[in-house]
Amino acid sequence: MCTCNDPWIGPACAVPNGTCPNNCSGIGTCNKITGKCNCPSSNFNLDCSKRECLYNCSNHGICDEETGNCICDAGWGGTGCERIYVPCKNISCLGRGICNFTIGKCQCQFGYTGEDCSLRTCPRNCSYPNGTCNTTTGICECNFPYIGIVNGSKSDCSLLDCGGECIHEGVCDPTAGICRCGEKWTGEFCSLVRCPQDCSGNGNCLGGICNCATRWKGEGCQTQEEDFVLIALLAVILALVGLGLIVGAFFIWRHLQIQRLQKKLDEQENEKEDQNLDEFSSSSDDG
Repeated sequence: MCTCNDPWIGPACAVPNGTCPNNCSGIGTCNKITGKCNCPSSNFNLDCSKRECLYNCSNHGICDEETGNCICDAGWGGTGCERIYVPCKNISCLGRGICNFTIGKCQCQFGYTGEDCSLRTCPRNCSYPNGTCNTTTGICECNFPYIGIVNGSKSDCSLLDCGGECIHEGVCDPTAGICRCGEKWTGEFCSLVRCPQDCSGNGNCLGGICNCATRWKGEGCQTQEEDFVLIALLAVILALVGLGLIVGAFFIWRHLQIQRLQKKLDEQENEKEDQNLDEFSSSSDDG
């Protein structure tokens, strides 16, 4: 059996015992015939000790060949410095959003706004100009008569205040800004007792009792007194009779005027005929 001299190995000492630099850094495989490392695609150098960077850092950074990481130029980011990178004012966006590194602004969750999502939003921007948003609390500060909270819930200043408490089981209707009173109550704040049928428009309500106008009666002033009906009917008849008399008198007067005019015309015609006869007689005598 052969005892081979360095760097030969094998039964006949015919194979070179090639060694690779740094044993290929434990990353590549050594070709002992050539003594060269076969490195994976991500590594290079004689001993595979250096690493390539993604996209060669896109020409927007420097490759750290020891780690294979890019050190990107300002304004660029990504594993291979392949995208624009504009950091947000607060990269974490206060946990209320995600930083959009392309524009350098936070994309905030619902209910938050601002460069770093530090401001609160209000419903429908408080229906401006009905109110303004308190960006600290997220509650609308409404201009009167609009309101910002209804029954403990946030409002957008689109609802109206009734201007006071609706008592006696009355309910404020914020869409109209008025109290909706129960059946027995009325008034701006439901503080007045309602009269039956609201006195039918024929009387005044005093403490829930109708004070009916003349010739009206009933709990709700809904009935006319009988004698008043008769008087009203008689008045209508008299008015019609009076109108008939006036019309008749007018026609009689007109007839008399026509007769007088006709008589006057007849008299004038007779006078003209007499005058013509006199002229004829005078001319005959002269002849």
